[in-house]
Amino acid sequence: PVIKAIHVVHDASAEQLRTLMEPYRPWVTYFLLDTHRTNLWGGTGESFNWRLARELSADYPILLAGGIGAHNLEEAVRTMRPLGVDLSSSVEAAPGKKDFDKLARFFEVFHALRKQLEAEAAE
Repeated sequence: PVIKAIHVVHDASAEQLRTLMEPYRPWVTYFLLDTHRTNLWGGTGESFNWRLARELSADYPILLAGGIGAHNLEEAVRTMRPLGVDLSSSVEAAPGKKDFDKLARFFEVFHALRKQLEAEAAE
């Protein structure tokens, strides 16, 4: 699949993001929305307004990035319902070095949340 990263500035509007995304629509499988920071391309550890992503998800296949970890995964998923999430700095001990305890905690939260969502969908 082709994934196009879109860096979301803190005061972005859904319309501004649509303008950035629309030219790529015919060629990409997913749009990965990530937090923009000057001079940094990913790995900021900071989130953006996930409600923007929710608004866009009706028209675009969205993957969510930007500060997602065990501490806020449920909020991110319940706010946006992304097709997937990208995590990096929230599960690192140091830049580029994964912390396996943090990864294990993330996946504990992930699996518990998945079970909750499946149970809610079955009701």
